[in-house]
Amino acid sequence: MNSSFHTLLLTWLTLSSYAIAQSPSGKTDFNVADRLAIQNVISSHFLLLDSNQIDAWIANYADKAIFVAVISGKRYESDRPVFEKFFRDRFRTFRENGDQRRHLVSNIFFVDQTVDSAHIKANGLLLTTNNGGDPQPVGGLTYEGWFEKLNGVWKIVKWVVRGDTNIEFERPEGMR
Repeated sequence: MNSSFHTLLLTWLTLSSYAIAQSPSGKTDFNVADRLAIQNVISSHFLLLDSNQIDAWIANYADKAIFVAVISGKRYESDRPVFEKFFRDRFRTFRENGDQRRHLVSNIFFVDQTVDSAHIKANGLLLTTNNGGDPQPVGGLTYEGWFEKLNGVWKIVKWVVRGDTNIEFERPEGMR
């Protein structure tokens, strides 16, 4: 394995220790069905994005959702119409260029969960391949998500992605 992969792996393992303690991790005062539904939203979020199913992916977000990316020390924020267009364009370009992204996500921690809201944190490693080639690391990421139960369905209302390396990212039109 090359040294950049080892560096990213070490960074990713280090990320697993970032500050999460806001509520005791052994609490049992939550609805298990809701916890599983939220976990399913998180899992489908990454699987749908990686399989370029943007319509289904965007359906995980509430209409009022906010997306925040903190990449290379810069903060970008947008509402749903802006980040939806950005991801549609970005993943269309990936598909046209033969690129495939894979989000490897672990350590999903529920900071808080009530009957109608939840807050999670997670770690991830982003990989890319080009035209079926060997996977290459793009960078380590941390995720933070806020969810609301709207009309009986859990939706993402805010999603924050923080990159720990200099990931190539062009500021989308309309993103603050």
